Amino acid sequence: MSHRRKVRSRAVVVVVVALLSWLPMAAAAQSIGDTARRAPRVPAPLPSDFMRGRPRVYFGFDTGFLFANTGTDLCDFITDQLTLDKKAFNTPVLGGRFGVAVTPRIDVVVGLEFSQSENGSQ
Repeated sequence: MSHRRKVRSRAVVVVVVALLSWLPMAAAAQSIGDTARRAPRVPAPLPSDFMRGRPRVYFGFDTGFLFANTGTDLCDFITDQLTLDKKAFNTPVLGGRFGVAVTPRIDVVVGLEFSQSENGSQ
């Protein structure tokens, strides 16, 4: 399978997932709009899924592994001329997130990730 074909198939999957996740929200918004026109109602308090209430500040850490895209002409040139293996560009990733709840539906999030790969060649 060529690189363009892989990218195109990934794009199709992303679009399909986005559409499928959007459909229930659109249907719910339509049904909410229909009931709002019929009779006014008092808004219910937002349910809390947390034992001690909704968090206002949160942080998290994550790890992963970055697999470099080595199917390019530049990568082929580098691996031929510098005697590196294509796996030499893969590297672990460390990251973290910090967030603050501004409103019940809006959070401000800052994230930072770090990865580095050093390899010697002949």
